[in-house]
Amino acid sequence: MISIAKYLSGKGIDVSKKSSLSDVKHVFIVPDNTYRIVETELDFIYNDGVINLTKYYRILLKEWFYALKKDGKIIIKFIESDWFSSDFLKEEVELLFGDSVSVIFERKENKKDGGSCFLVLNKNISGPYYPEGINNWSFGIITNGKKMDALAKIIASIRHQNIPNYEIIICGTYGGLIEEDTKYIHFTENDHRGWITKKKNLICDKAKFENLFVLHDRIVLNPGWFAGMKKYGNNFEVLSCKIDHKTIRTYDWITSRYPYKDPRSRQYFGGYLEYSDWDQWIYIDGGAIILKKIVWEKVKWDENLFWNEAEDLKLSHDQTEHGILIRFNPYSTCESLTWRHPSSKLIFKKNKKKLGKLSGPFHYLIGKKLLNYSVLVKNKFKNEKL
Repeated sequence: MISIAKYLSGKGIDVSKKSSLSDVKHVFIVPDNTYRIVETELDFIYNDGVINLTKYYRILLKEWFYALKKDGKIIIKFIESDWFSSDFLKEEVELLFGDSVSVIFERKENKKDGGSCFLVLNKNISGPYYPEGINNWSFGIITNGKKMDALAKIIASIRHQNIPNYEIIICGTYGGLIEEDTKYIHFTENDHRGWITKKKNLICDKAKFENLFVLHDRIVLNPGWFAGMKKYGNNFEVLSCKIDHKTIRTYDWITSRYPYKDPRSRQYFGGYLEYSDWDQWIYIDGGAIILKKIVWEKVKWDENLFWNEAEDLKLSHDQTEHGILIRFNPYSTCESLTWRHPSSKLIFKKNKKKLGKLSGPFHYLIGKKLLNYSVLVKNKFKNEKL
């Protein structure tokens, strides 16, 4: 029988579905994209039989990590399966945390004792992971100078949030008033192609705060956006939030279904996700992205790509492949002043183990199938000609 008692000392919680530790606070939350651990500075978190049963395992690991103090322990008990082995879990831990977490204990029971695997992780860093706090923001707006009225609305919407410490960085062409809270980066190179990746990197490089919100010149913050960010909390890497255009839901939480390296990811719109759902190949539409500067320093926009060349898709998938977790904040909302894409009713049904089935009105689904088929056939013949 394997003993893990020495890792269960101090202040901790049991996040298993059923309580299995008599003297430890039991905190079970159904795993999905809304999963948040409110406890902080914990000595340990114990989990029995949850992480290996859900596609949301990366979310669980990140939340548990945030809740621990330095040298806090995550104790995981699970049964291996074809897709979730001990080696797989260790690879995921390495991808998500690097040197910030170490595996300090690993054992597997005999089959007669149940055959469970035990893995104990140690958090190697101290203090809040993002020490600057939620009250400091750099807002970046890219523009070609053709939407001055929209820019005025966006700037006003930021100022009305009553954020204690903020700055507004405008990159592109801007002829308006530069006030004390505003910085201007004049940049027009390759404007005919829309070099938005370069503009966004320039903004992030110039930003003085850790929290970044990078916007196109069509996204207005609704009243309460900042209050929604405070409600969500400071523990995030990359976020999207609710964005509507009049009565239309924009591409605020979507998946491509395939990684960027797979051509199918760029051939057609994948589909919406429910806000509480998550998928490995989620991507954030380029019009509005919330992220930490430390995340941008790890993965930047690919400046070989221009507007409408799937630069947003590539950024999100590059982030995912570097262990950065993309999530959704349902408490903050924005308005898109314009929207060039057709309204879509296609949404993936939530499934805790895999990407769910695509659902929607019959004519949307038929159109989707025909579009996918026509694009694949077109590309097939195109490749043959080459």
